[in-house]
Amino acid sequence: MLAGNEIPRYKVKREDITVIFKSLYNKSTQDNTQDENLTDKARQILSICKKEKSKQEIANLMGYRTIKSIKPEVESLLNKGKLKMSIPDKPKSKNQKYIVVKVENLD
Repeated sequence: MLAGNEIPRYKVKREDITVIFKSLYNKSTQDNTQDENLTDKARQILSICKKEKSKQEIANLMGYRTIKSIKPEVESLLNKGKLKMSIPDKPKSKNQKYIVVKVENLD
């Protein structure tokens, strides 16, 4: 464990290396990324969207040049209620951003 975090995970894709740190703090909300039915790509999107991000920002942070590679995962996460839109009344808005839906612990 490093400074309150688990050992980082590494993902190697093409010529890029991604280091993923998982914080052990702020356990008051359930981590939406722990769903067993999610793909690694979906978990990565949820991790990125803890703050509002556009599809292009998400794609860039994941190492993609276009949104084509992440669009199906984003749509799936929206349908599952894991992500929400910043402008739900205008789903095709150029200013649309996505953020993780927080699930409060009942403990």
